[in-house]
Amino acid sequence: MESPKRILGLEGGGTKTNWVLLAGDGAVLREGLLPAANLRLITDGTLIDLFSVLPHDVTHVGAFLAGCATEDDRARLYALAVRSWPGVRIAIGSDRDSGLATAFRDGDGIAVIAGTGAAVHGRKGDQIEKAGGWGHLLGDRGGGYDLARRGLRLVLTHYDLNQEITPLAEEILRTLSLNRLQDLVGWAMQADKMSVARLAPAIFHAARMGDAQMLSTIETGAELLA
Repeated sequence: MESPKRILGLEGGGTKTNWVLLAGDGAVLREGLLPAANLRLITDGTLIDLFSVLPHDVTHVGAFLAGCATEDDRARLYALAVRSWPGVRIAIGSDRDSGLATAFRDGDGIAVIAGTGAAVHGRKGDQIEKAGGWGHLLGDRGGGYDLARRGLRLVLTHYDLNQEITPLAEEILRTLSLNRLQDLVGWAMQADKMSVARLAPAIFHAARMGDAQMLSTIETGAELLA
């Protein structure tokens, strides 16, 4: 007799990794959150460590991580998944693939992903089109990292021109437990993509409180995604 299906699905991005263990009938057995797992920003060893805390008594695994964009990326992710779950049926891909499947199953559609980074993924029949997703140095326009980076630059520019610390600047300093605006320089030199993106809620809060520059920054990001 075949053993009952136990399906493990995980989706990793720049902020967190979601996972769920399903029975063959789709019932949720367990689920949880783990640290970020962007394939471009994580080492093999760290990813293996992350996989090691997940359920291993499974029959199927689907691993879909941000940054899994090329055939080499897919080969790398597949090899690490096979190493962690030998003898198990494995499907791998990017968070674009899992996002599109969640939204439309095997049908046509366009998925706009806007989290730490940002990307657009569309399918019509056998044709797949992608836009964005070039990473935080060259792309991710409209994502959390991009909005936070733009906001930080505007805060510093305002200080340069007016020698004034704005309410947004004060909130950012509180969030980062920093005392002076000058301390942002040292923090920014060491900050990774996720650390910067975590400041995005402060940008949205400032816009809600009437900061015209931050509202314009958010609208610009939305227009770029659209």
